[in-house]
Amino acid sequence: MIRRLRLGGKIMNTVSLLKHWEWEFLLNLIYRLNSLDEIKQFQRVCLEQLRVIIPYTKSLFLLDDRVDDRIAPHTPELLSTDNSIFDETTFNELMSSRTCQEYYFSHWSQIFRRSDVSSSGEWEKSPIYQKIYAPQNVYYALKAILIYDDHLLGDISLYRPKDDGDFSIRDMQIVSLLKEHLALRLYQLRQRAAAHNAPARAS
Repeated sequence: MIRRLRLGGKIMNTVSLLKHWEWEFLLNLIYRLNSLDEIKQFQRVCLEQLRVIIPYTKSLFLLDDRVDDRIAPHTPELLSTDNSIFDETTFNELMSSRTCQEYYFSHWSQIFRRSDVSSSGEWEKSPIYQKIYAPQNVYYALKAILIYDDHLLGDISLYRPKDDGDFSIRDMQIVSLLKEHLALRLYQLRQRAAAHNAPARAS
């Protein structure tokens, strides 16, 4: 099966690397996520289930709003599988200096690896790596920016330490297959929350 995958802003054809059980897992995951009615539960289940099929040590699911020309993240859901503390407060302080802002102002959902947008030398010298990633023993990141109907909704970040190696094309394919389903359901949940005057409003 041939899939078209957006990799670092480029479109490439890749032969599916997924096994039969992985396809079944993804279909069941999509069904399960569509059955959830609470945003926080949706965030938590998404991170927990992604861990089953994509190994990582830390993950972060943020809701995002576009405010003028900047991104305002909020409502973090965190998962650390190595029993270490994930300092989301410090992490969010550097969100305004994100080096991949163009992904957040796209008209459709995006996925990318940190290694696709900066060289290892540039990355290791950056403030976000030195102040946030390194102290928490994470080096690689796989990110999904969830956008539906031109509404920025949120972003998912999966993290690994350097010794575990970068996220693979297979990992990116999995997130690419899920991203539009996640964006649609998150849009629906945020619209419902906004209708009930909840703070989790779509931008």
